[in-house]
Amino acid sequence: MTMKRIESSYARFDYAHLFDGVFVPTNGTKRGRLFVPSRQFDNVEVSFYGYEQLGADDQSVFLAVAAQLGIGGGVAKSETPTGDELRRKMFSETVDDGSRVAAIRTSLRAIAIDAGYNSSGAALQIVHKCLHRLGCTIVREYGAHEAGHRVDRRCMLLSSKIEIDTKDKDVVIAANPRLTRSIYGEQQHIKVSLIERNALESEVAKILHAWLCAVVRPGGILGRDGVLIDTLLPHVWGAQCADASAPVRSNRRARIRDALVEIAQRTKWRIDLSRHLVYITRPKMMQIGRA
Repeated sequence: MTMKRIESSYARFDYAHLFDGVFVPTNGTKRGRLFVPSRQFDNVEVSFYGYEQLGADDQSVFLAVAAQLGIGGGVAKSETPTGDELRRKMFSETVDDGSRVAAIRTSLRAIAIDAGYNSSGAALQIVHKCLHRLGCTIVREYGAHEAGHRVDRRCMLLSSKIEIDTKDKDVVIAANPRLTRSIYGEQQHIKVSLIERNALESEVAKILHAWLCAVVRPGGILGRDGVLIDTLLPHVWGAQCADASAPVRSNRRARIRDALVEIAQRTKWRIDLSRHLVYITRPKMMQIGRA
């Protein structure tokens, strides 16, 4: 595990971690508990639950850590004191099954910059809180997987150990086995451009952009005949948004439209809006936003 340089360009990420409702806009609202029911993916039932709902800030930190692991990550081994501690935290809800767990030594400052923040004390506090929430969130996998063997695994999204006495607040972080496999290209994965994401400001735009990266390949189009604005709502606010009142849905519809305009203006994605439909095209190469 090595100290990671800052300013990663993209995160290799697991699609399941972008299921509707895992990350939702939370600014200005009280965070409730997180529960995303099991969903069939890659022959496995995958679900998420935790003490606190995850927001766009947590997603930014999670993506930044994934990007750093993809460039300079190692493996958390139980034979070392730090590796053993990270694995015990990771598998605190069940027995450690020996799965490979990617790990890296970095700093709160490096994560903050890759996540789109500055390096102020306030930004480091945000990263610290996000790592805590991610470390208290469980992903469960159940079903036939991994060379035909049945898996029943519950583990934290991340586990971390912060060394607060160091200048940049050094931290050692490990990723759950599912994310580890995506980072090392051992299973289906997506790529999320941190350059594009960090050009965005609103929570809705950031969460929507991440989901779009998961479902639209580079150079591809989301629905050649266009998609309804309303179909994008659950991908930002989760499946439960269907129960929202008419005024809330109207407000969210407007925020989706604003987010689409923001993505179009700040990145190279092509987005054409009509009254009810949107046509979305992803750039062939992940590029920095327009000057």
